[in-house]
Amino acid sequence: MAGRGESKTSPRRVEAQIRAAKAVRLRADGYSYCEIAKELGYKNGNVAQVIVTRTLAKVRSESVDTMRRLENRRLDEKQEVLAPEIRKANLAAITVDLKVQERRAKLNGLDAPAQIDLGAKRPFDSLLDRWMAGDEAANLGEEAGSVSGRGLQATTGAGEDTS
Repeated sequence: MAGRGESKTSPRRVEAQIRAAKAVRLRADGYSYCEIAKELGYKNGNVAQVIVTRTLAKVRSESVDTMRRLENRRLDEKQEVLAPEIRKANLAAITVDLKVQERRAKLNGLDAPAQIDLGAKRPFDSLLDRWMAGDEAANLGEEAGSVSGRGLQATTGAGEDTS
């Protein structure tokens, strides 16, 4: 296991990274995880699977970060070109700059997720709230049923209990 103070470029870590890269290559060549473990000296196929999965996740993450940096540089360049026209209050340049800013916010996850108001009340909700609070006077009417402390009971127009 790596010590907390161990350098990322220590011989042991470099060797582990080389083995992990070999494991990914073998997996891409169709080797099973058990075969990879046997070939590279891992304890078992499960260990080989974890190594391959972590290595691929790290590569994907690094690729995404690299692409994000590149796209941010491109957006910077666009804004630099727009800057003189924005200073002149050119409406078209300002509009394009706002689109560039929107793209940057999306790219970097700066926009808060949209929130949906699930608290909108319907007419029935206030009666239900009163009933849940124990208000015996909350009455849903004969056609919809009546509410009592015992629960919701459907009634007919003649007031008969149909429960």
